[in-house]
Amino acid sequence: MVKFVLVILAIAAFSFIKVDGQVSSADNLVGLNGKTAPAFVATSMEETVYDLSKLRNRIVVLNLWAIFCEPCIEEIPHLNSLADKYRDKGVVFLAPTPDKKMALAKFLEENPFKYDVLPESFGILRSYLPKDPENSGMTPFVFPVHVLIDQKGIVVEHFWGYNKTTVSKLDNRIDELLSDKNG
Repeated sequence: MVKFVLVILAIAAFSFIKVDGQVSSADNLVGLNGKTAPAFVATSMEETVYDLSKLRNRIVVLNLWAIFCEPCIEEIPHLNSLADKYRDKGVVFLAPTPDKKMALAKFLEENPFKYDVLPESFGILRSYLPKDPENSGMTPFVFPVHVLIDQKGIVVEHFWGYNKTTVSKLDNRIDELLSDKNG
């Protein structure tokens, strides 16, 4: 229990750091870029079950976040706009978080998402959060992280952190993937 509390405190402390850059494919701190996305099955706040293997032929955007993360909250309206833009184009936005359903319910009343939030998604977070090879492969505790998975189930890119260009870069990459599919 003490370890769990210390991990949560570390996550909270580091989440207030605003990262000005993203992890690009070239940096590949995660080691997943270009590989098959780790499988998961998760249930949303609305009780919708998502099985990643059943989302093939669709682009999936994972927004790894937490309610205590200021940059995560700041980006909600921008990601909502992207989710609206791509809703009818075969793009699925999902928001895995370590937060419990009860805490999320209150938070989401004031900060609504236009895509599904996946509470208590510890397995997804462990699988997809960036690993730092210079730190024994440990996960740096920085949210948000955006993971882009293509129509074949391959991790295309991780965007680590949030700044003014994050959403436009994500938007451009989604457009590229849609163009590749249609072109």
